[in-house]
Amino acid sequence: MKKLLLASVSVSALLFGPLGHAADLAPVAKATAPLPVYSWTGCSVGAQVGWGFARNKINQTQFNTFAGVSLSSSSSGNLDSSGAVFGAQVGCDYQFAGTPWVVGVQGTFLGADLNRIGPDPHGGAVQVSTNPALNPGGTFGGGIVETRTKYLASATGRLGYAGLLPQTLVYVKGGAAWTESQIDLRGGVIGQFVFAGTQTPVFDTSYTGWTVGGGAEWKLATNWSAFAEYNFYDFKSKTIREQVLGPPNLNGQTLSAGLNVHTVSVGVNYRFDWSRF
Repeated sequence: MKKLLLASVSVSALLFGPLGHAADLAPVAKATAPLPVYSWTGCSVGAQVGWGFARNKINQTQFNTFAGVSLSSSSSGNLDSSGAVFGAQVGCDYQFAGTPWVVGVQGTFLGADLNRIGPDPHGGAVQVSTNPALNPGGTFGGGIVETRTKYLASATGRLGYAGLLPQTLVYVKGGAAWTESQIDLRGGVIGQFVFAGTQTPVFDTSYTGWTVGGGAEWKLATNWSAFAEYNFYDFKSKTIREQVLGPPNLNGQTLSAGLNVHTVSVGVNYRFDWSRF
């Protein structure tokens, strides 16, 4: 009986011993932790720098009336300018739980130096006479105008989508915009505006308009992100100066201008995490 028991133990050792060692050597599958999901919920403050392209739409009219004869001229032309933009932005975003959709608001202020000295669009304008036989119309000669866009400010909402690439937000934005533009007619050919005292023919005009744009933002570190974006600004034409002198002879002039601006910029944001408060 003892011999039978010993034989059974020996057979079991031979059969199950190698299997036991194999089980010890088998690799143990480890649970893989899910990649952390970055949330865009929070507020941010940052800075940006870029380049802007402006189109100044300048319109001028002029008339002189004397002895029953009226002379008039009008012109419409563009003067393009470009230069650096630089400034800061502040905003807040909210990402809907369990979705890649992000909504937010942002305020931006950019100092600008979009300037150009170019030909006065009124150069070449023909003065039309109601009595060409007595007062033949003439053509205005060459002149120069200087334009300068001083700043761009905006208050916008934005809609973003964070499901295309990891820790990347693509977005569109739009809202209200403000700017200040300067037109210097000291070299202009219309040149008949009358100024009193220390007035000079340099017109600083504030505009209210709208803006749309879009871009992409990437997480760099825990609280830092970088972005690149494009924006378009539209400021409708408005009358900057009008003047009528007389009687008995009437002389009148108007100057109106509008502005379109395109900007491309890159920047960084420091993002505050709401979940920490």
